[in-house]
Amino acid sequence: AALYRGEFSCGHPLIPVYIEARRDFTDPTGPDYVWGRLHAREPQQAKLLYGMAIDTESISFFKYVLEKYCSLTVPGEERFYRSLDKEFSRRLLIPGLKSGFHKEIKLIEEGINER
Repeated sequence: AALYRGEFSCGHPLIPVYIEARRDFTDPTGPDYVWGRLHAREPQQAKLLYGMAIDTESISFFKYVLEKYCSLTVPGEERFYRSLDKEFSRRLLIPGLKSGFHKEIKLIEEGINER
């Protein structure tokens, strides 16, 4: 919603919180590695949760924006669990995001150019 009001900011206070939550969820070297603990107990549930938390198009878009426009490193890689051809899906990720979110990307780029 803030994006459509022209209020996108890489300095938003929730961005570091979001990045830390993703790190806790996905980083196998981190002390809280949530996904790993869940996967040890319930592998199928862990895969479903990863699919909802990391593998969706909208979540991939957030990661793309934070990395491209805010120069941030966002932990957690898409695994394309539901894809029959994961390499094909991986190659199409960025072009697909650019196509599917072209209006949002345009708003971000316009906002960046105005500053």
